[in-house]
Amino acid sequence: MSPRRPAAPKPASEWRVATLGQTRIAYELKRSERRRRIGLLVDDRGLVVMAPCRASDQHIEKVLREGSNWITRKLAHWQASAPPARHWGNGALVDYLGEQLTLDIIAGGPRPMVTLLDEKRVQVLVADPADETAVRLALVQWYKRHAQAHLPARMEHYARQLNLRKLPRFFLSSAATRWGSCNAEREIRLNWRLMQAPIDVIDYVVAHEVAHILEMNHSPRFWAVVERLCPGHAAPRAELDAMTRHYMNW
Repeated sequence: MSPRRPAAPKPASEWRVATLGQTRIAYELKRSERRRRIGLLVDDRGLVVMAPCRASDQHIEKVLREGSNWITRKLAHWQASAPPARHWGNGALVDYLGEQLTLDIIAGGPRPMVTLLDEKRVQVLVADPADETAVRLALVQWYKRHAQAHLPARMEHYARQLNLRKLPRFFLSSAATRWGSCNAEREIRLNWRLMQAPIDVIDYVVAHEVAHILEMNHSPRFWAVVERLCPGHAAPRAELDAMTRHYMNW
């Protein structure tokens, strides 16, 4: 008798579709060895099901059926409160370091180019000025270049204030819901969308992530480190909370 093959490991994250009543809903299933029970999360990304690795498909489906009323109500709430779609046509406004700039879109060559003309205007050269997708993509690359030039230096500034022997590694993030993250390997990820915010807000986020190198939590000791690095951080933190939906709306 041939030896029995071990079961293939279940993917840590996958997209599935569930039928709740008369509605088919796509959701992301995330499995974790640490979880002990199934949890449901509904936010602007949609439905996320967090389950232990050992949870069966039948049990997951049962939890979804039992929570169907709550899920559909929450999804409807988020859909109703979603920010309006942004437009990237000539004359539209974009944010840069806390200032609003007017888009000046003109026809150019096949290679897009974005130039900051002054404190009020940013020029975008694209092959077709009516192609808002091309304008948006050109702006994204422009923000990323500025983020790559600015954010690592601010991270190093705060890391040196903590007298860290080894500086953290920097990575640029495009996360749709998080401004930054820090892991146990001293890797800090910062979102390029931060370049829309005022300098003091950017510095708060950078200081927040650097502080996690000493405190991988949000305990009072962690917030004391943040305050040491960024005195009066409550004000930029509140401003970021108020502007997050707008800044993330890309």
